[in-house]
Amino acid sequence: MTDIETNDIETAALKEEKEEKKTTDVFTADDIPEDATWGEVFQTCCCHSPQEWVMISGGIFLVVFFLYFFLFGLDLLGSGAKVMGGCAAGELFGDDTNPVAGVMIGILATVLLQSSSTTTSIVVSLVGAGSVSVNQGIYMIMGANIGTSGKSLSFSFLRLSLSLSF
Repeated sequence: MTDIETNDIETAALKEEKEEKKTTDVFTADDIPEDATWGEVFQTCCCHSPQEWVMISGGIFLVVFFLYFFLFGLDLLGSGAKVMGGCAAGELFGDDTNPVAGVMIGILATVLLQSSSTTTSIVVSLVGAGSVSVNQGIYMIMGANIGTSGKSLSFSFLRLSLSLSF
């Protein structure tokens, strides 16, 4: 038997399997119950074996566990920012609110930290501590959002320039 004949036989077998699968996977009107009660729906969807409940609860525990440490890390980062630069951040603006400076600080912080959500959480903690006024914080958060867009735009231009050079 040649390779071509073997390939033809395998191709025919795959086609037959696909056709069988199509006929077995199609729902007919007889498969759909007329009126299902909520109890039947609950039994079908929510009744799991003990092993499945262990897997589900383990997954929920892991999500909550990692979410807690993510939020704890953000709180720690915000507290560190308040300690290291809280007074300097408030003195940077002085008494006057300079919106351009606030936007530039937000952009710069987002570019350096690579995360607008981290920048936003730090700014919110600085506002909460009273180091930065609410108006200044609004401008910084606007800068953080612009910084995220600018970062992605600069990466796309970098990719474009690299693709054109090769």
